[in-house]
Amino acid sequence: AELGDLQRRVSQALHAVTGCAKTYIIQFAEHPDHPHVHFHIVPRMANQPAERRSVNIFSCLGVAETERLGEDEMNSVGAQIREFLQD
Repeated sequence: AELGDLQRRVSQALHAVTGCAKTYIIQFAEHPDHPHVHFHIVPRMANQPAERRSVNIFSCLGVAETERLGEDEMNSVGAQIREFLQD
């Protein structure tokens, strides 16, 4: 129950901070060099192109620098999420 609650809270934080339309919770647990379970909670923006939604969200990993948040912006988002979760 605690994991589900945490995932829900992180999703709520992403909605509040980024204004995303929804979040994807993705689980990985199969890489032989990483024998553990981990989750990615990925925001999907309302204006996200259809070809970068659902399982194709990972195509965003290869986008140009100009399409990414800068380091300062990422730090700001991270701080806002942390603050949201502490409330």
